[in-house]
Amino acid sequence: MIRGIYTSGLGMIKETKRLDVISNNLANASTNAFKSSGVTSGNFAKALSDVRVGRSKIDIENYTPDAVNTYTNYTQGSLKNTANKTDLAITGDNHAFFEVENDEGEKLYTRDGSFSVNKDGYLVTDEGYKVLGEKGYINLNNNEIGISAAGQITALKDNSVIDTLSIKSFENPETLSKLGDNFVKPGEESIMTKFTGEVQQGYLEMSNVNTVNEMVNMISVTRAYEANQKVLQAQDEMLGKAVSDVGKV
Repeated sequence: MIRGIYTSGLGMIKETKRLDVISNNLANASTNAFKSSGVTSGNFAKALSDVRVGRSKIDIENYTPDAVNTYTNYTQGSLKNTANKTDLAITGDNHAFFEVENDEGEKLYTRDGSFSVNKDGYLVTDEGYKVLGEKGYINLNNNEIGISAAGQITALKDNSVIDTLSIKSFENPETLSKLGDNFVKPGEESIMTKFTGEVQQGYLEMSNVNTVNEMVNMISVTRAYEANQKVLQAQDEMLGKAVSDVGKV
């Protein structure tokens, strides 16, 4: 009977995690180039055995069962035409990212190409992080620019090449860690490969979140949580009867 309580409890933890992921997806449905996350079910039997029912106290609040695993969906979102010369989108390579450098000098990666030019003439992100080219920081020097499909930046007044965008593609995107502000960071096992896509100037990639699917998933999660809750309550009632009634016999 105790096993049944833990089974329902772990089921509720799983549905809570799914709800957190769905809520985050919906909150970022309008975020440029946001990549939705999902939850998969692993070895629930192992998760249950890990609880070790015989223990008198279980740190259930900090317990993360193998039954809950998250993943990121890196499929490309739709494109939006902005006609802004510094707005860029990557197409044809779902695992490619613009390379930028934050204020601490750390290299980060993003699909959000809503760039602008700061007061010093550098191409930067909304957070002020400098966008990297093959030569380093990209200084446009107040030039009107054109950007080719390969990411080459050209000054339109004299067709001189300023730099080429540093775009990195990852063979194993599952090793990337999602950070705040729509950035990702590679892990020690991340493998970079040649960029095979194209750069679209004057476009932005939209979020790949499907709001209809997420709402349907939210309803499913709510019902599954309630079902586990009812089973747990039933188990608790039967345990109470076993203690108060059967124990008197």
